[in-house]
Amino acid sequence: LYHGKNPIHWIYESSISVHAAGMLLTVYPEGAFKRSLQSLTETKAESPLIEIINDFADDQERLENVGNIVNESVEDVCDENEKDSESTEDKRSGKERRWQKFLLILQATDRVLNLSEPLPFTGAGPRITPNPSLTNQAASRSANISTTATNSKPPLKQRKSDFSTQRFNPVHTFIRCIMNHKLGLERCRDFCVWCVLDEMGKRIPQEEFVGSFQILAESQRADCRLCHSEIEDFIEFLINADRETAFTRMSDGRLVGNVAIENGWPCKEALLRQIDA
Repeated sequence: LYHGKNPIHWIYESSISVHAAGMLLTVYPEGAFKRSLQSLTETKAESPLIEIINDFADDQERLENVGNIVNESVEDVCDENEKDSESTEDKRSGKERRWQKFLLILQATDRVLNLSEPLPFTGAGPRITPNPSLTNQAASRSANISTTATNSKPPLKQRKSDFSTQRFNPVHTFIRCIMNHKLGLERCRDFCVWCVLDEMGKRIPQEEFVGSFQILAESQRADCRLCHSEIEDFIEFLINADRETAFTRMSDGRLVGNVAIENGWPCKEALLRQIDA
């Protein structure tokens, strides 16, 4: 994944339109996650996937910096607010373009590694919207979970054969990326993974989080190279977003939460907090 040149490593940059990025990724989806040798320095640039994930952490850091502003005069604050109001619309549209581009990069990665179906463009252009059929399927799964504690989705190995017929689910795809050490997400900035999940929680229907914790639970903790504290944070996020799955029994009778613990995930305390809540 990390050798040679990536001819489209620059697609994450803000100067590249969403439409152009989508067309390039259709032709060369591997460019979403490959690093590239820069011709001048011969140092390896990070992949578009890592670069755009880092952008989410940059946004979070800017928000924290704004919240920590102290000892400013009223005039300075007013001047800053006026400048901010002038660029608010530009910032909002820029964030929306980045989100759409992130979904394209994520889907291209999933299409190569897991053979998922291509992400369709809507009739209005390259704008990406939640997939209604996927949402309906997720809602149906959620209803099944609530009616019986013995129903469960097939194990991960069994489900892999069905990836080619599945529609793109950003949450499930991102969890699989976290588990894939070949993508090198441990080189992202600290707590980038949590920042992306937090953004997903704000933008994506809750139903699409259903099943996300089971994907993590059936994977091995050793496959994830993120730091321990970041792992604890995003696990707690997933349990909060997908609580019913965490306490669902699999076909062999084990709770999904217990499977996660057996596979090394530090989630025992988070699960106990959910029981006590």
